[in-house]
Amino acid sequence: MTSKYRYTDISSIGTAIAPIRKLVNMNESRVSGLALAKNLQLLMEHNKLTQAQLAKRSGVAQSTLSNLLDLSKPLEINPRARTVDQLADVFGIPGWQLFVPDLPIELLASPRLMALVSNYLAASPGGRETIDRIASAEVRYSEFERPRTSAASSR
Repeated sequence: MTSKYRYTDISSIGTAIAPIRKLVNMNESRVSGLALAKNLQLLMEHNKLTQAQLAKRSGVAQSTLSNLLDLSKPLEINPRARTVDQLADVFGIPGWQLFVPDLPIELLASPRLMALVSNYLAASPGGRETIDRIASAEVRYSEFERPRTSAASSR
């Protein structure tokens, strides 16, 4: 199966997405192993796939998949790039996305994150600054939209 996304694409994206690169390439094997395991579990649940079904669709041995999903051994999770690509291909996402911790399923299972990264890369330096400013403002604005738990409401 040939993918339009390659795990190695992350190295060519450049400094424009340094925060994601930092997450993907972090030295903390435990964190990246846990992120991979949890993201695979989320995607399997979302797509109602068993280990056997994912193994068959991806071409990855079920024993390898079982090891990748074992949250009790995150330091031992060290898959080959090809294995990550094969698993990500089943879900239609780039392999690096499987290593981003704490993504909600609506972003993890969506091509929107890759589209955002691609658009960011295609923007001029001034456009990237504008995108950064808007994103920061949106985060600040969303803090006001969230229902607040006040001390008064908990009394």
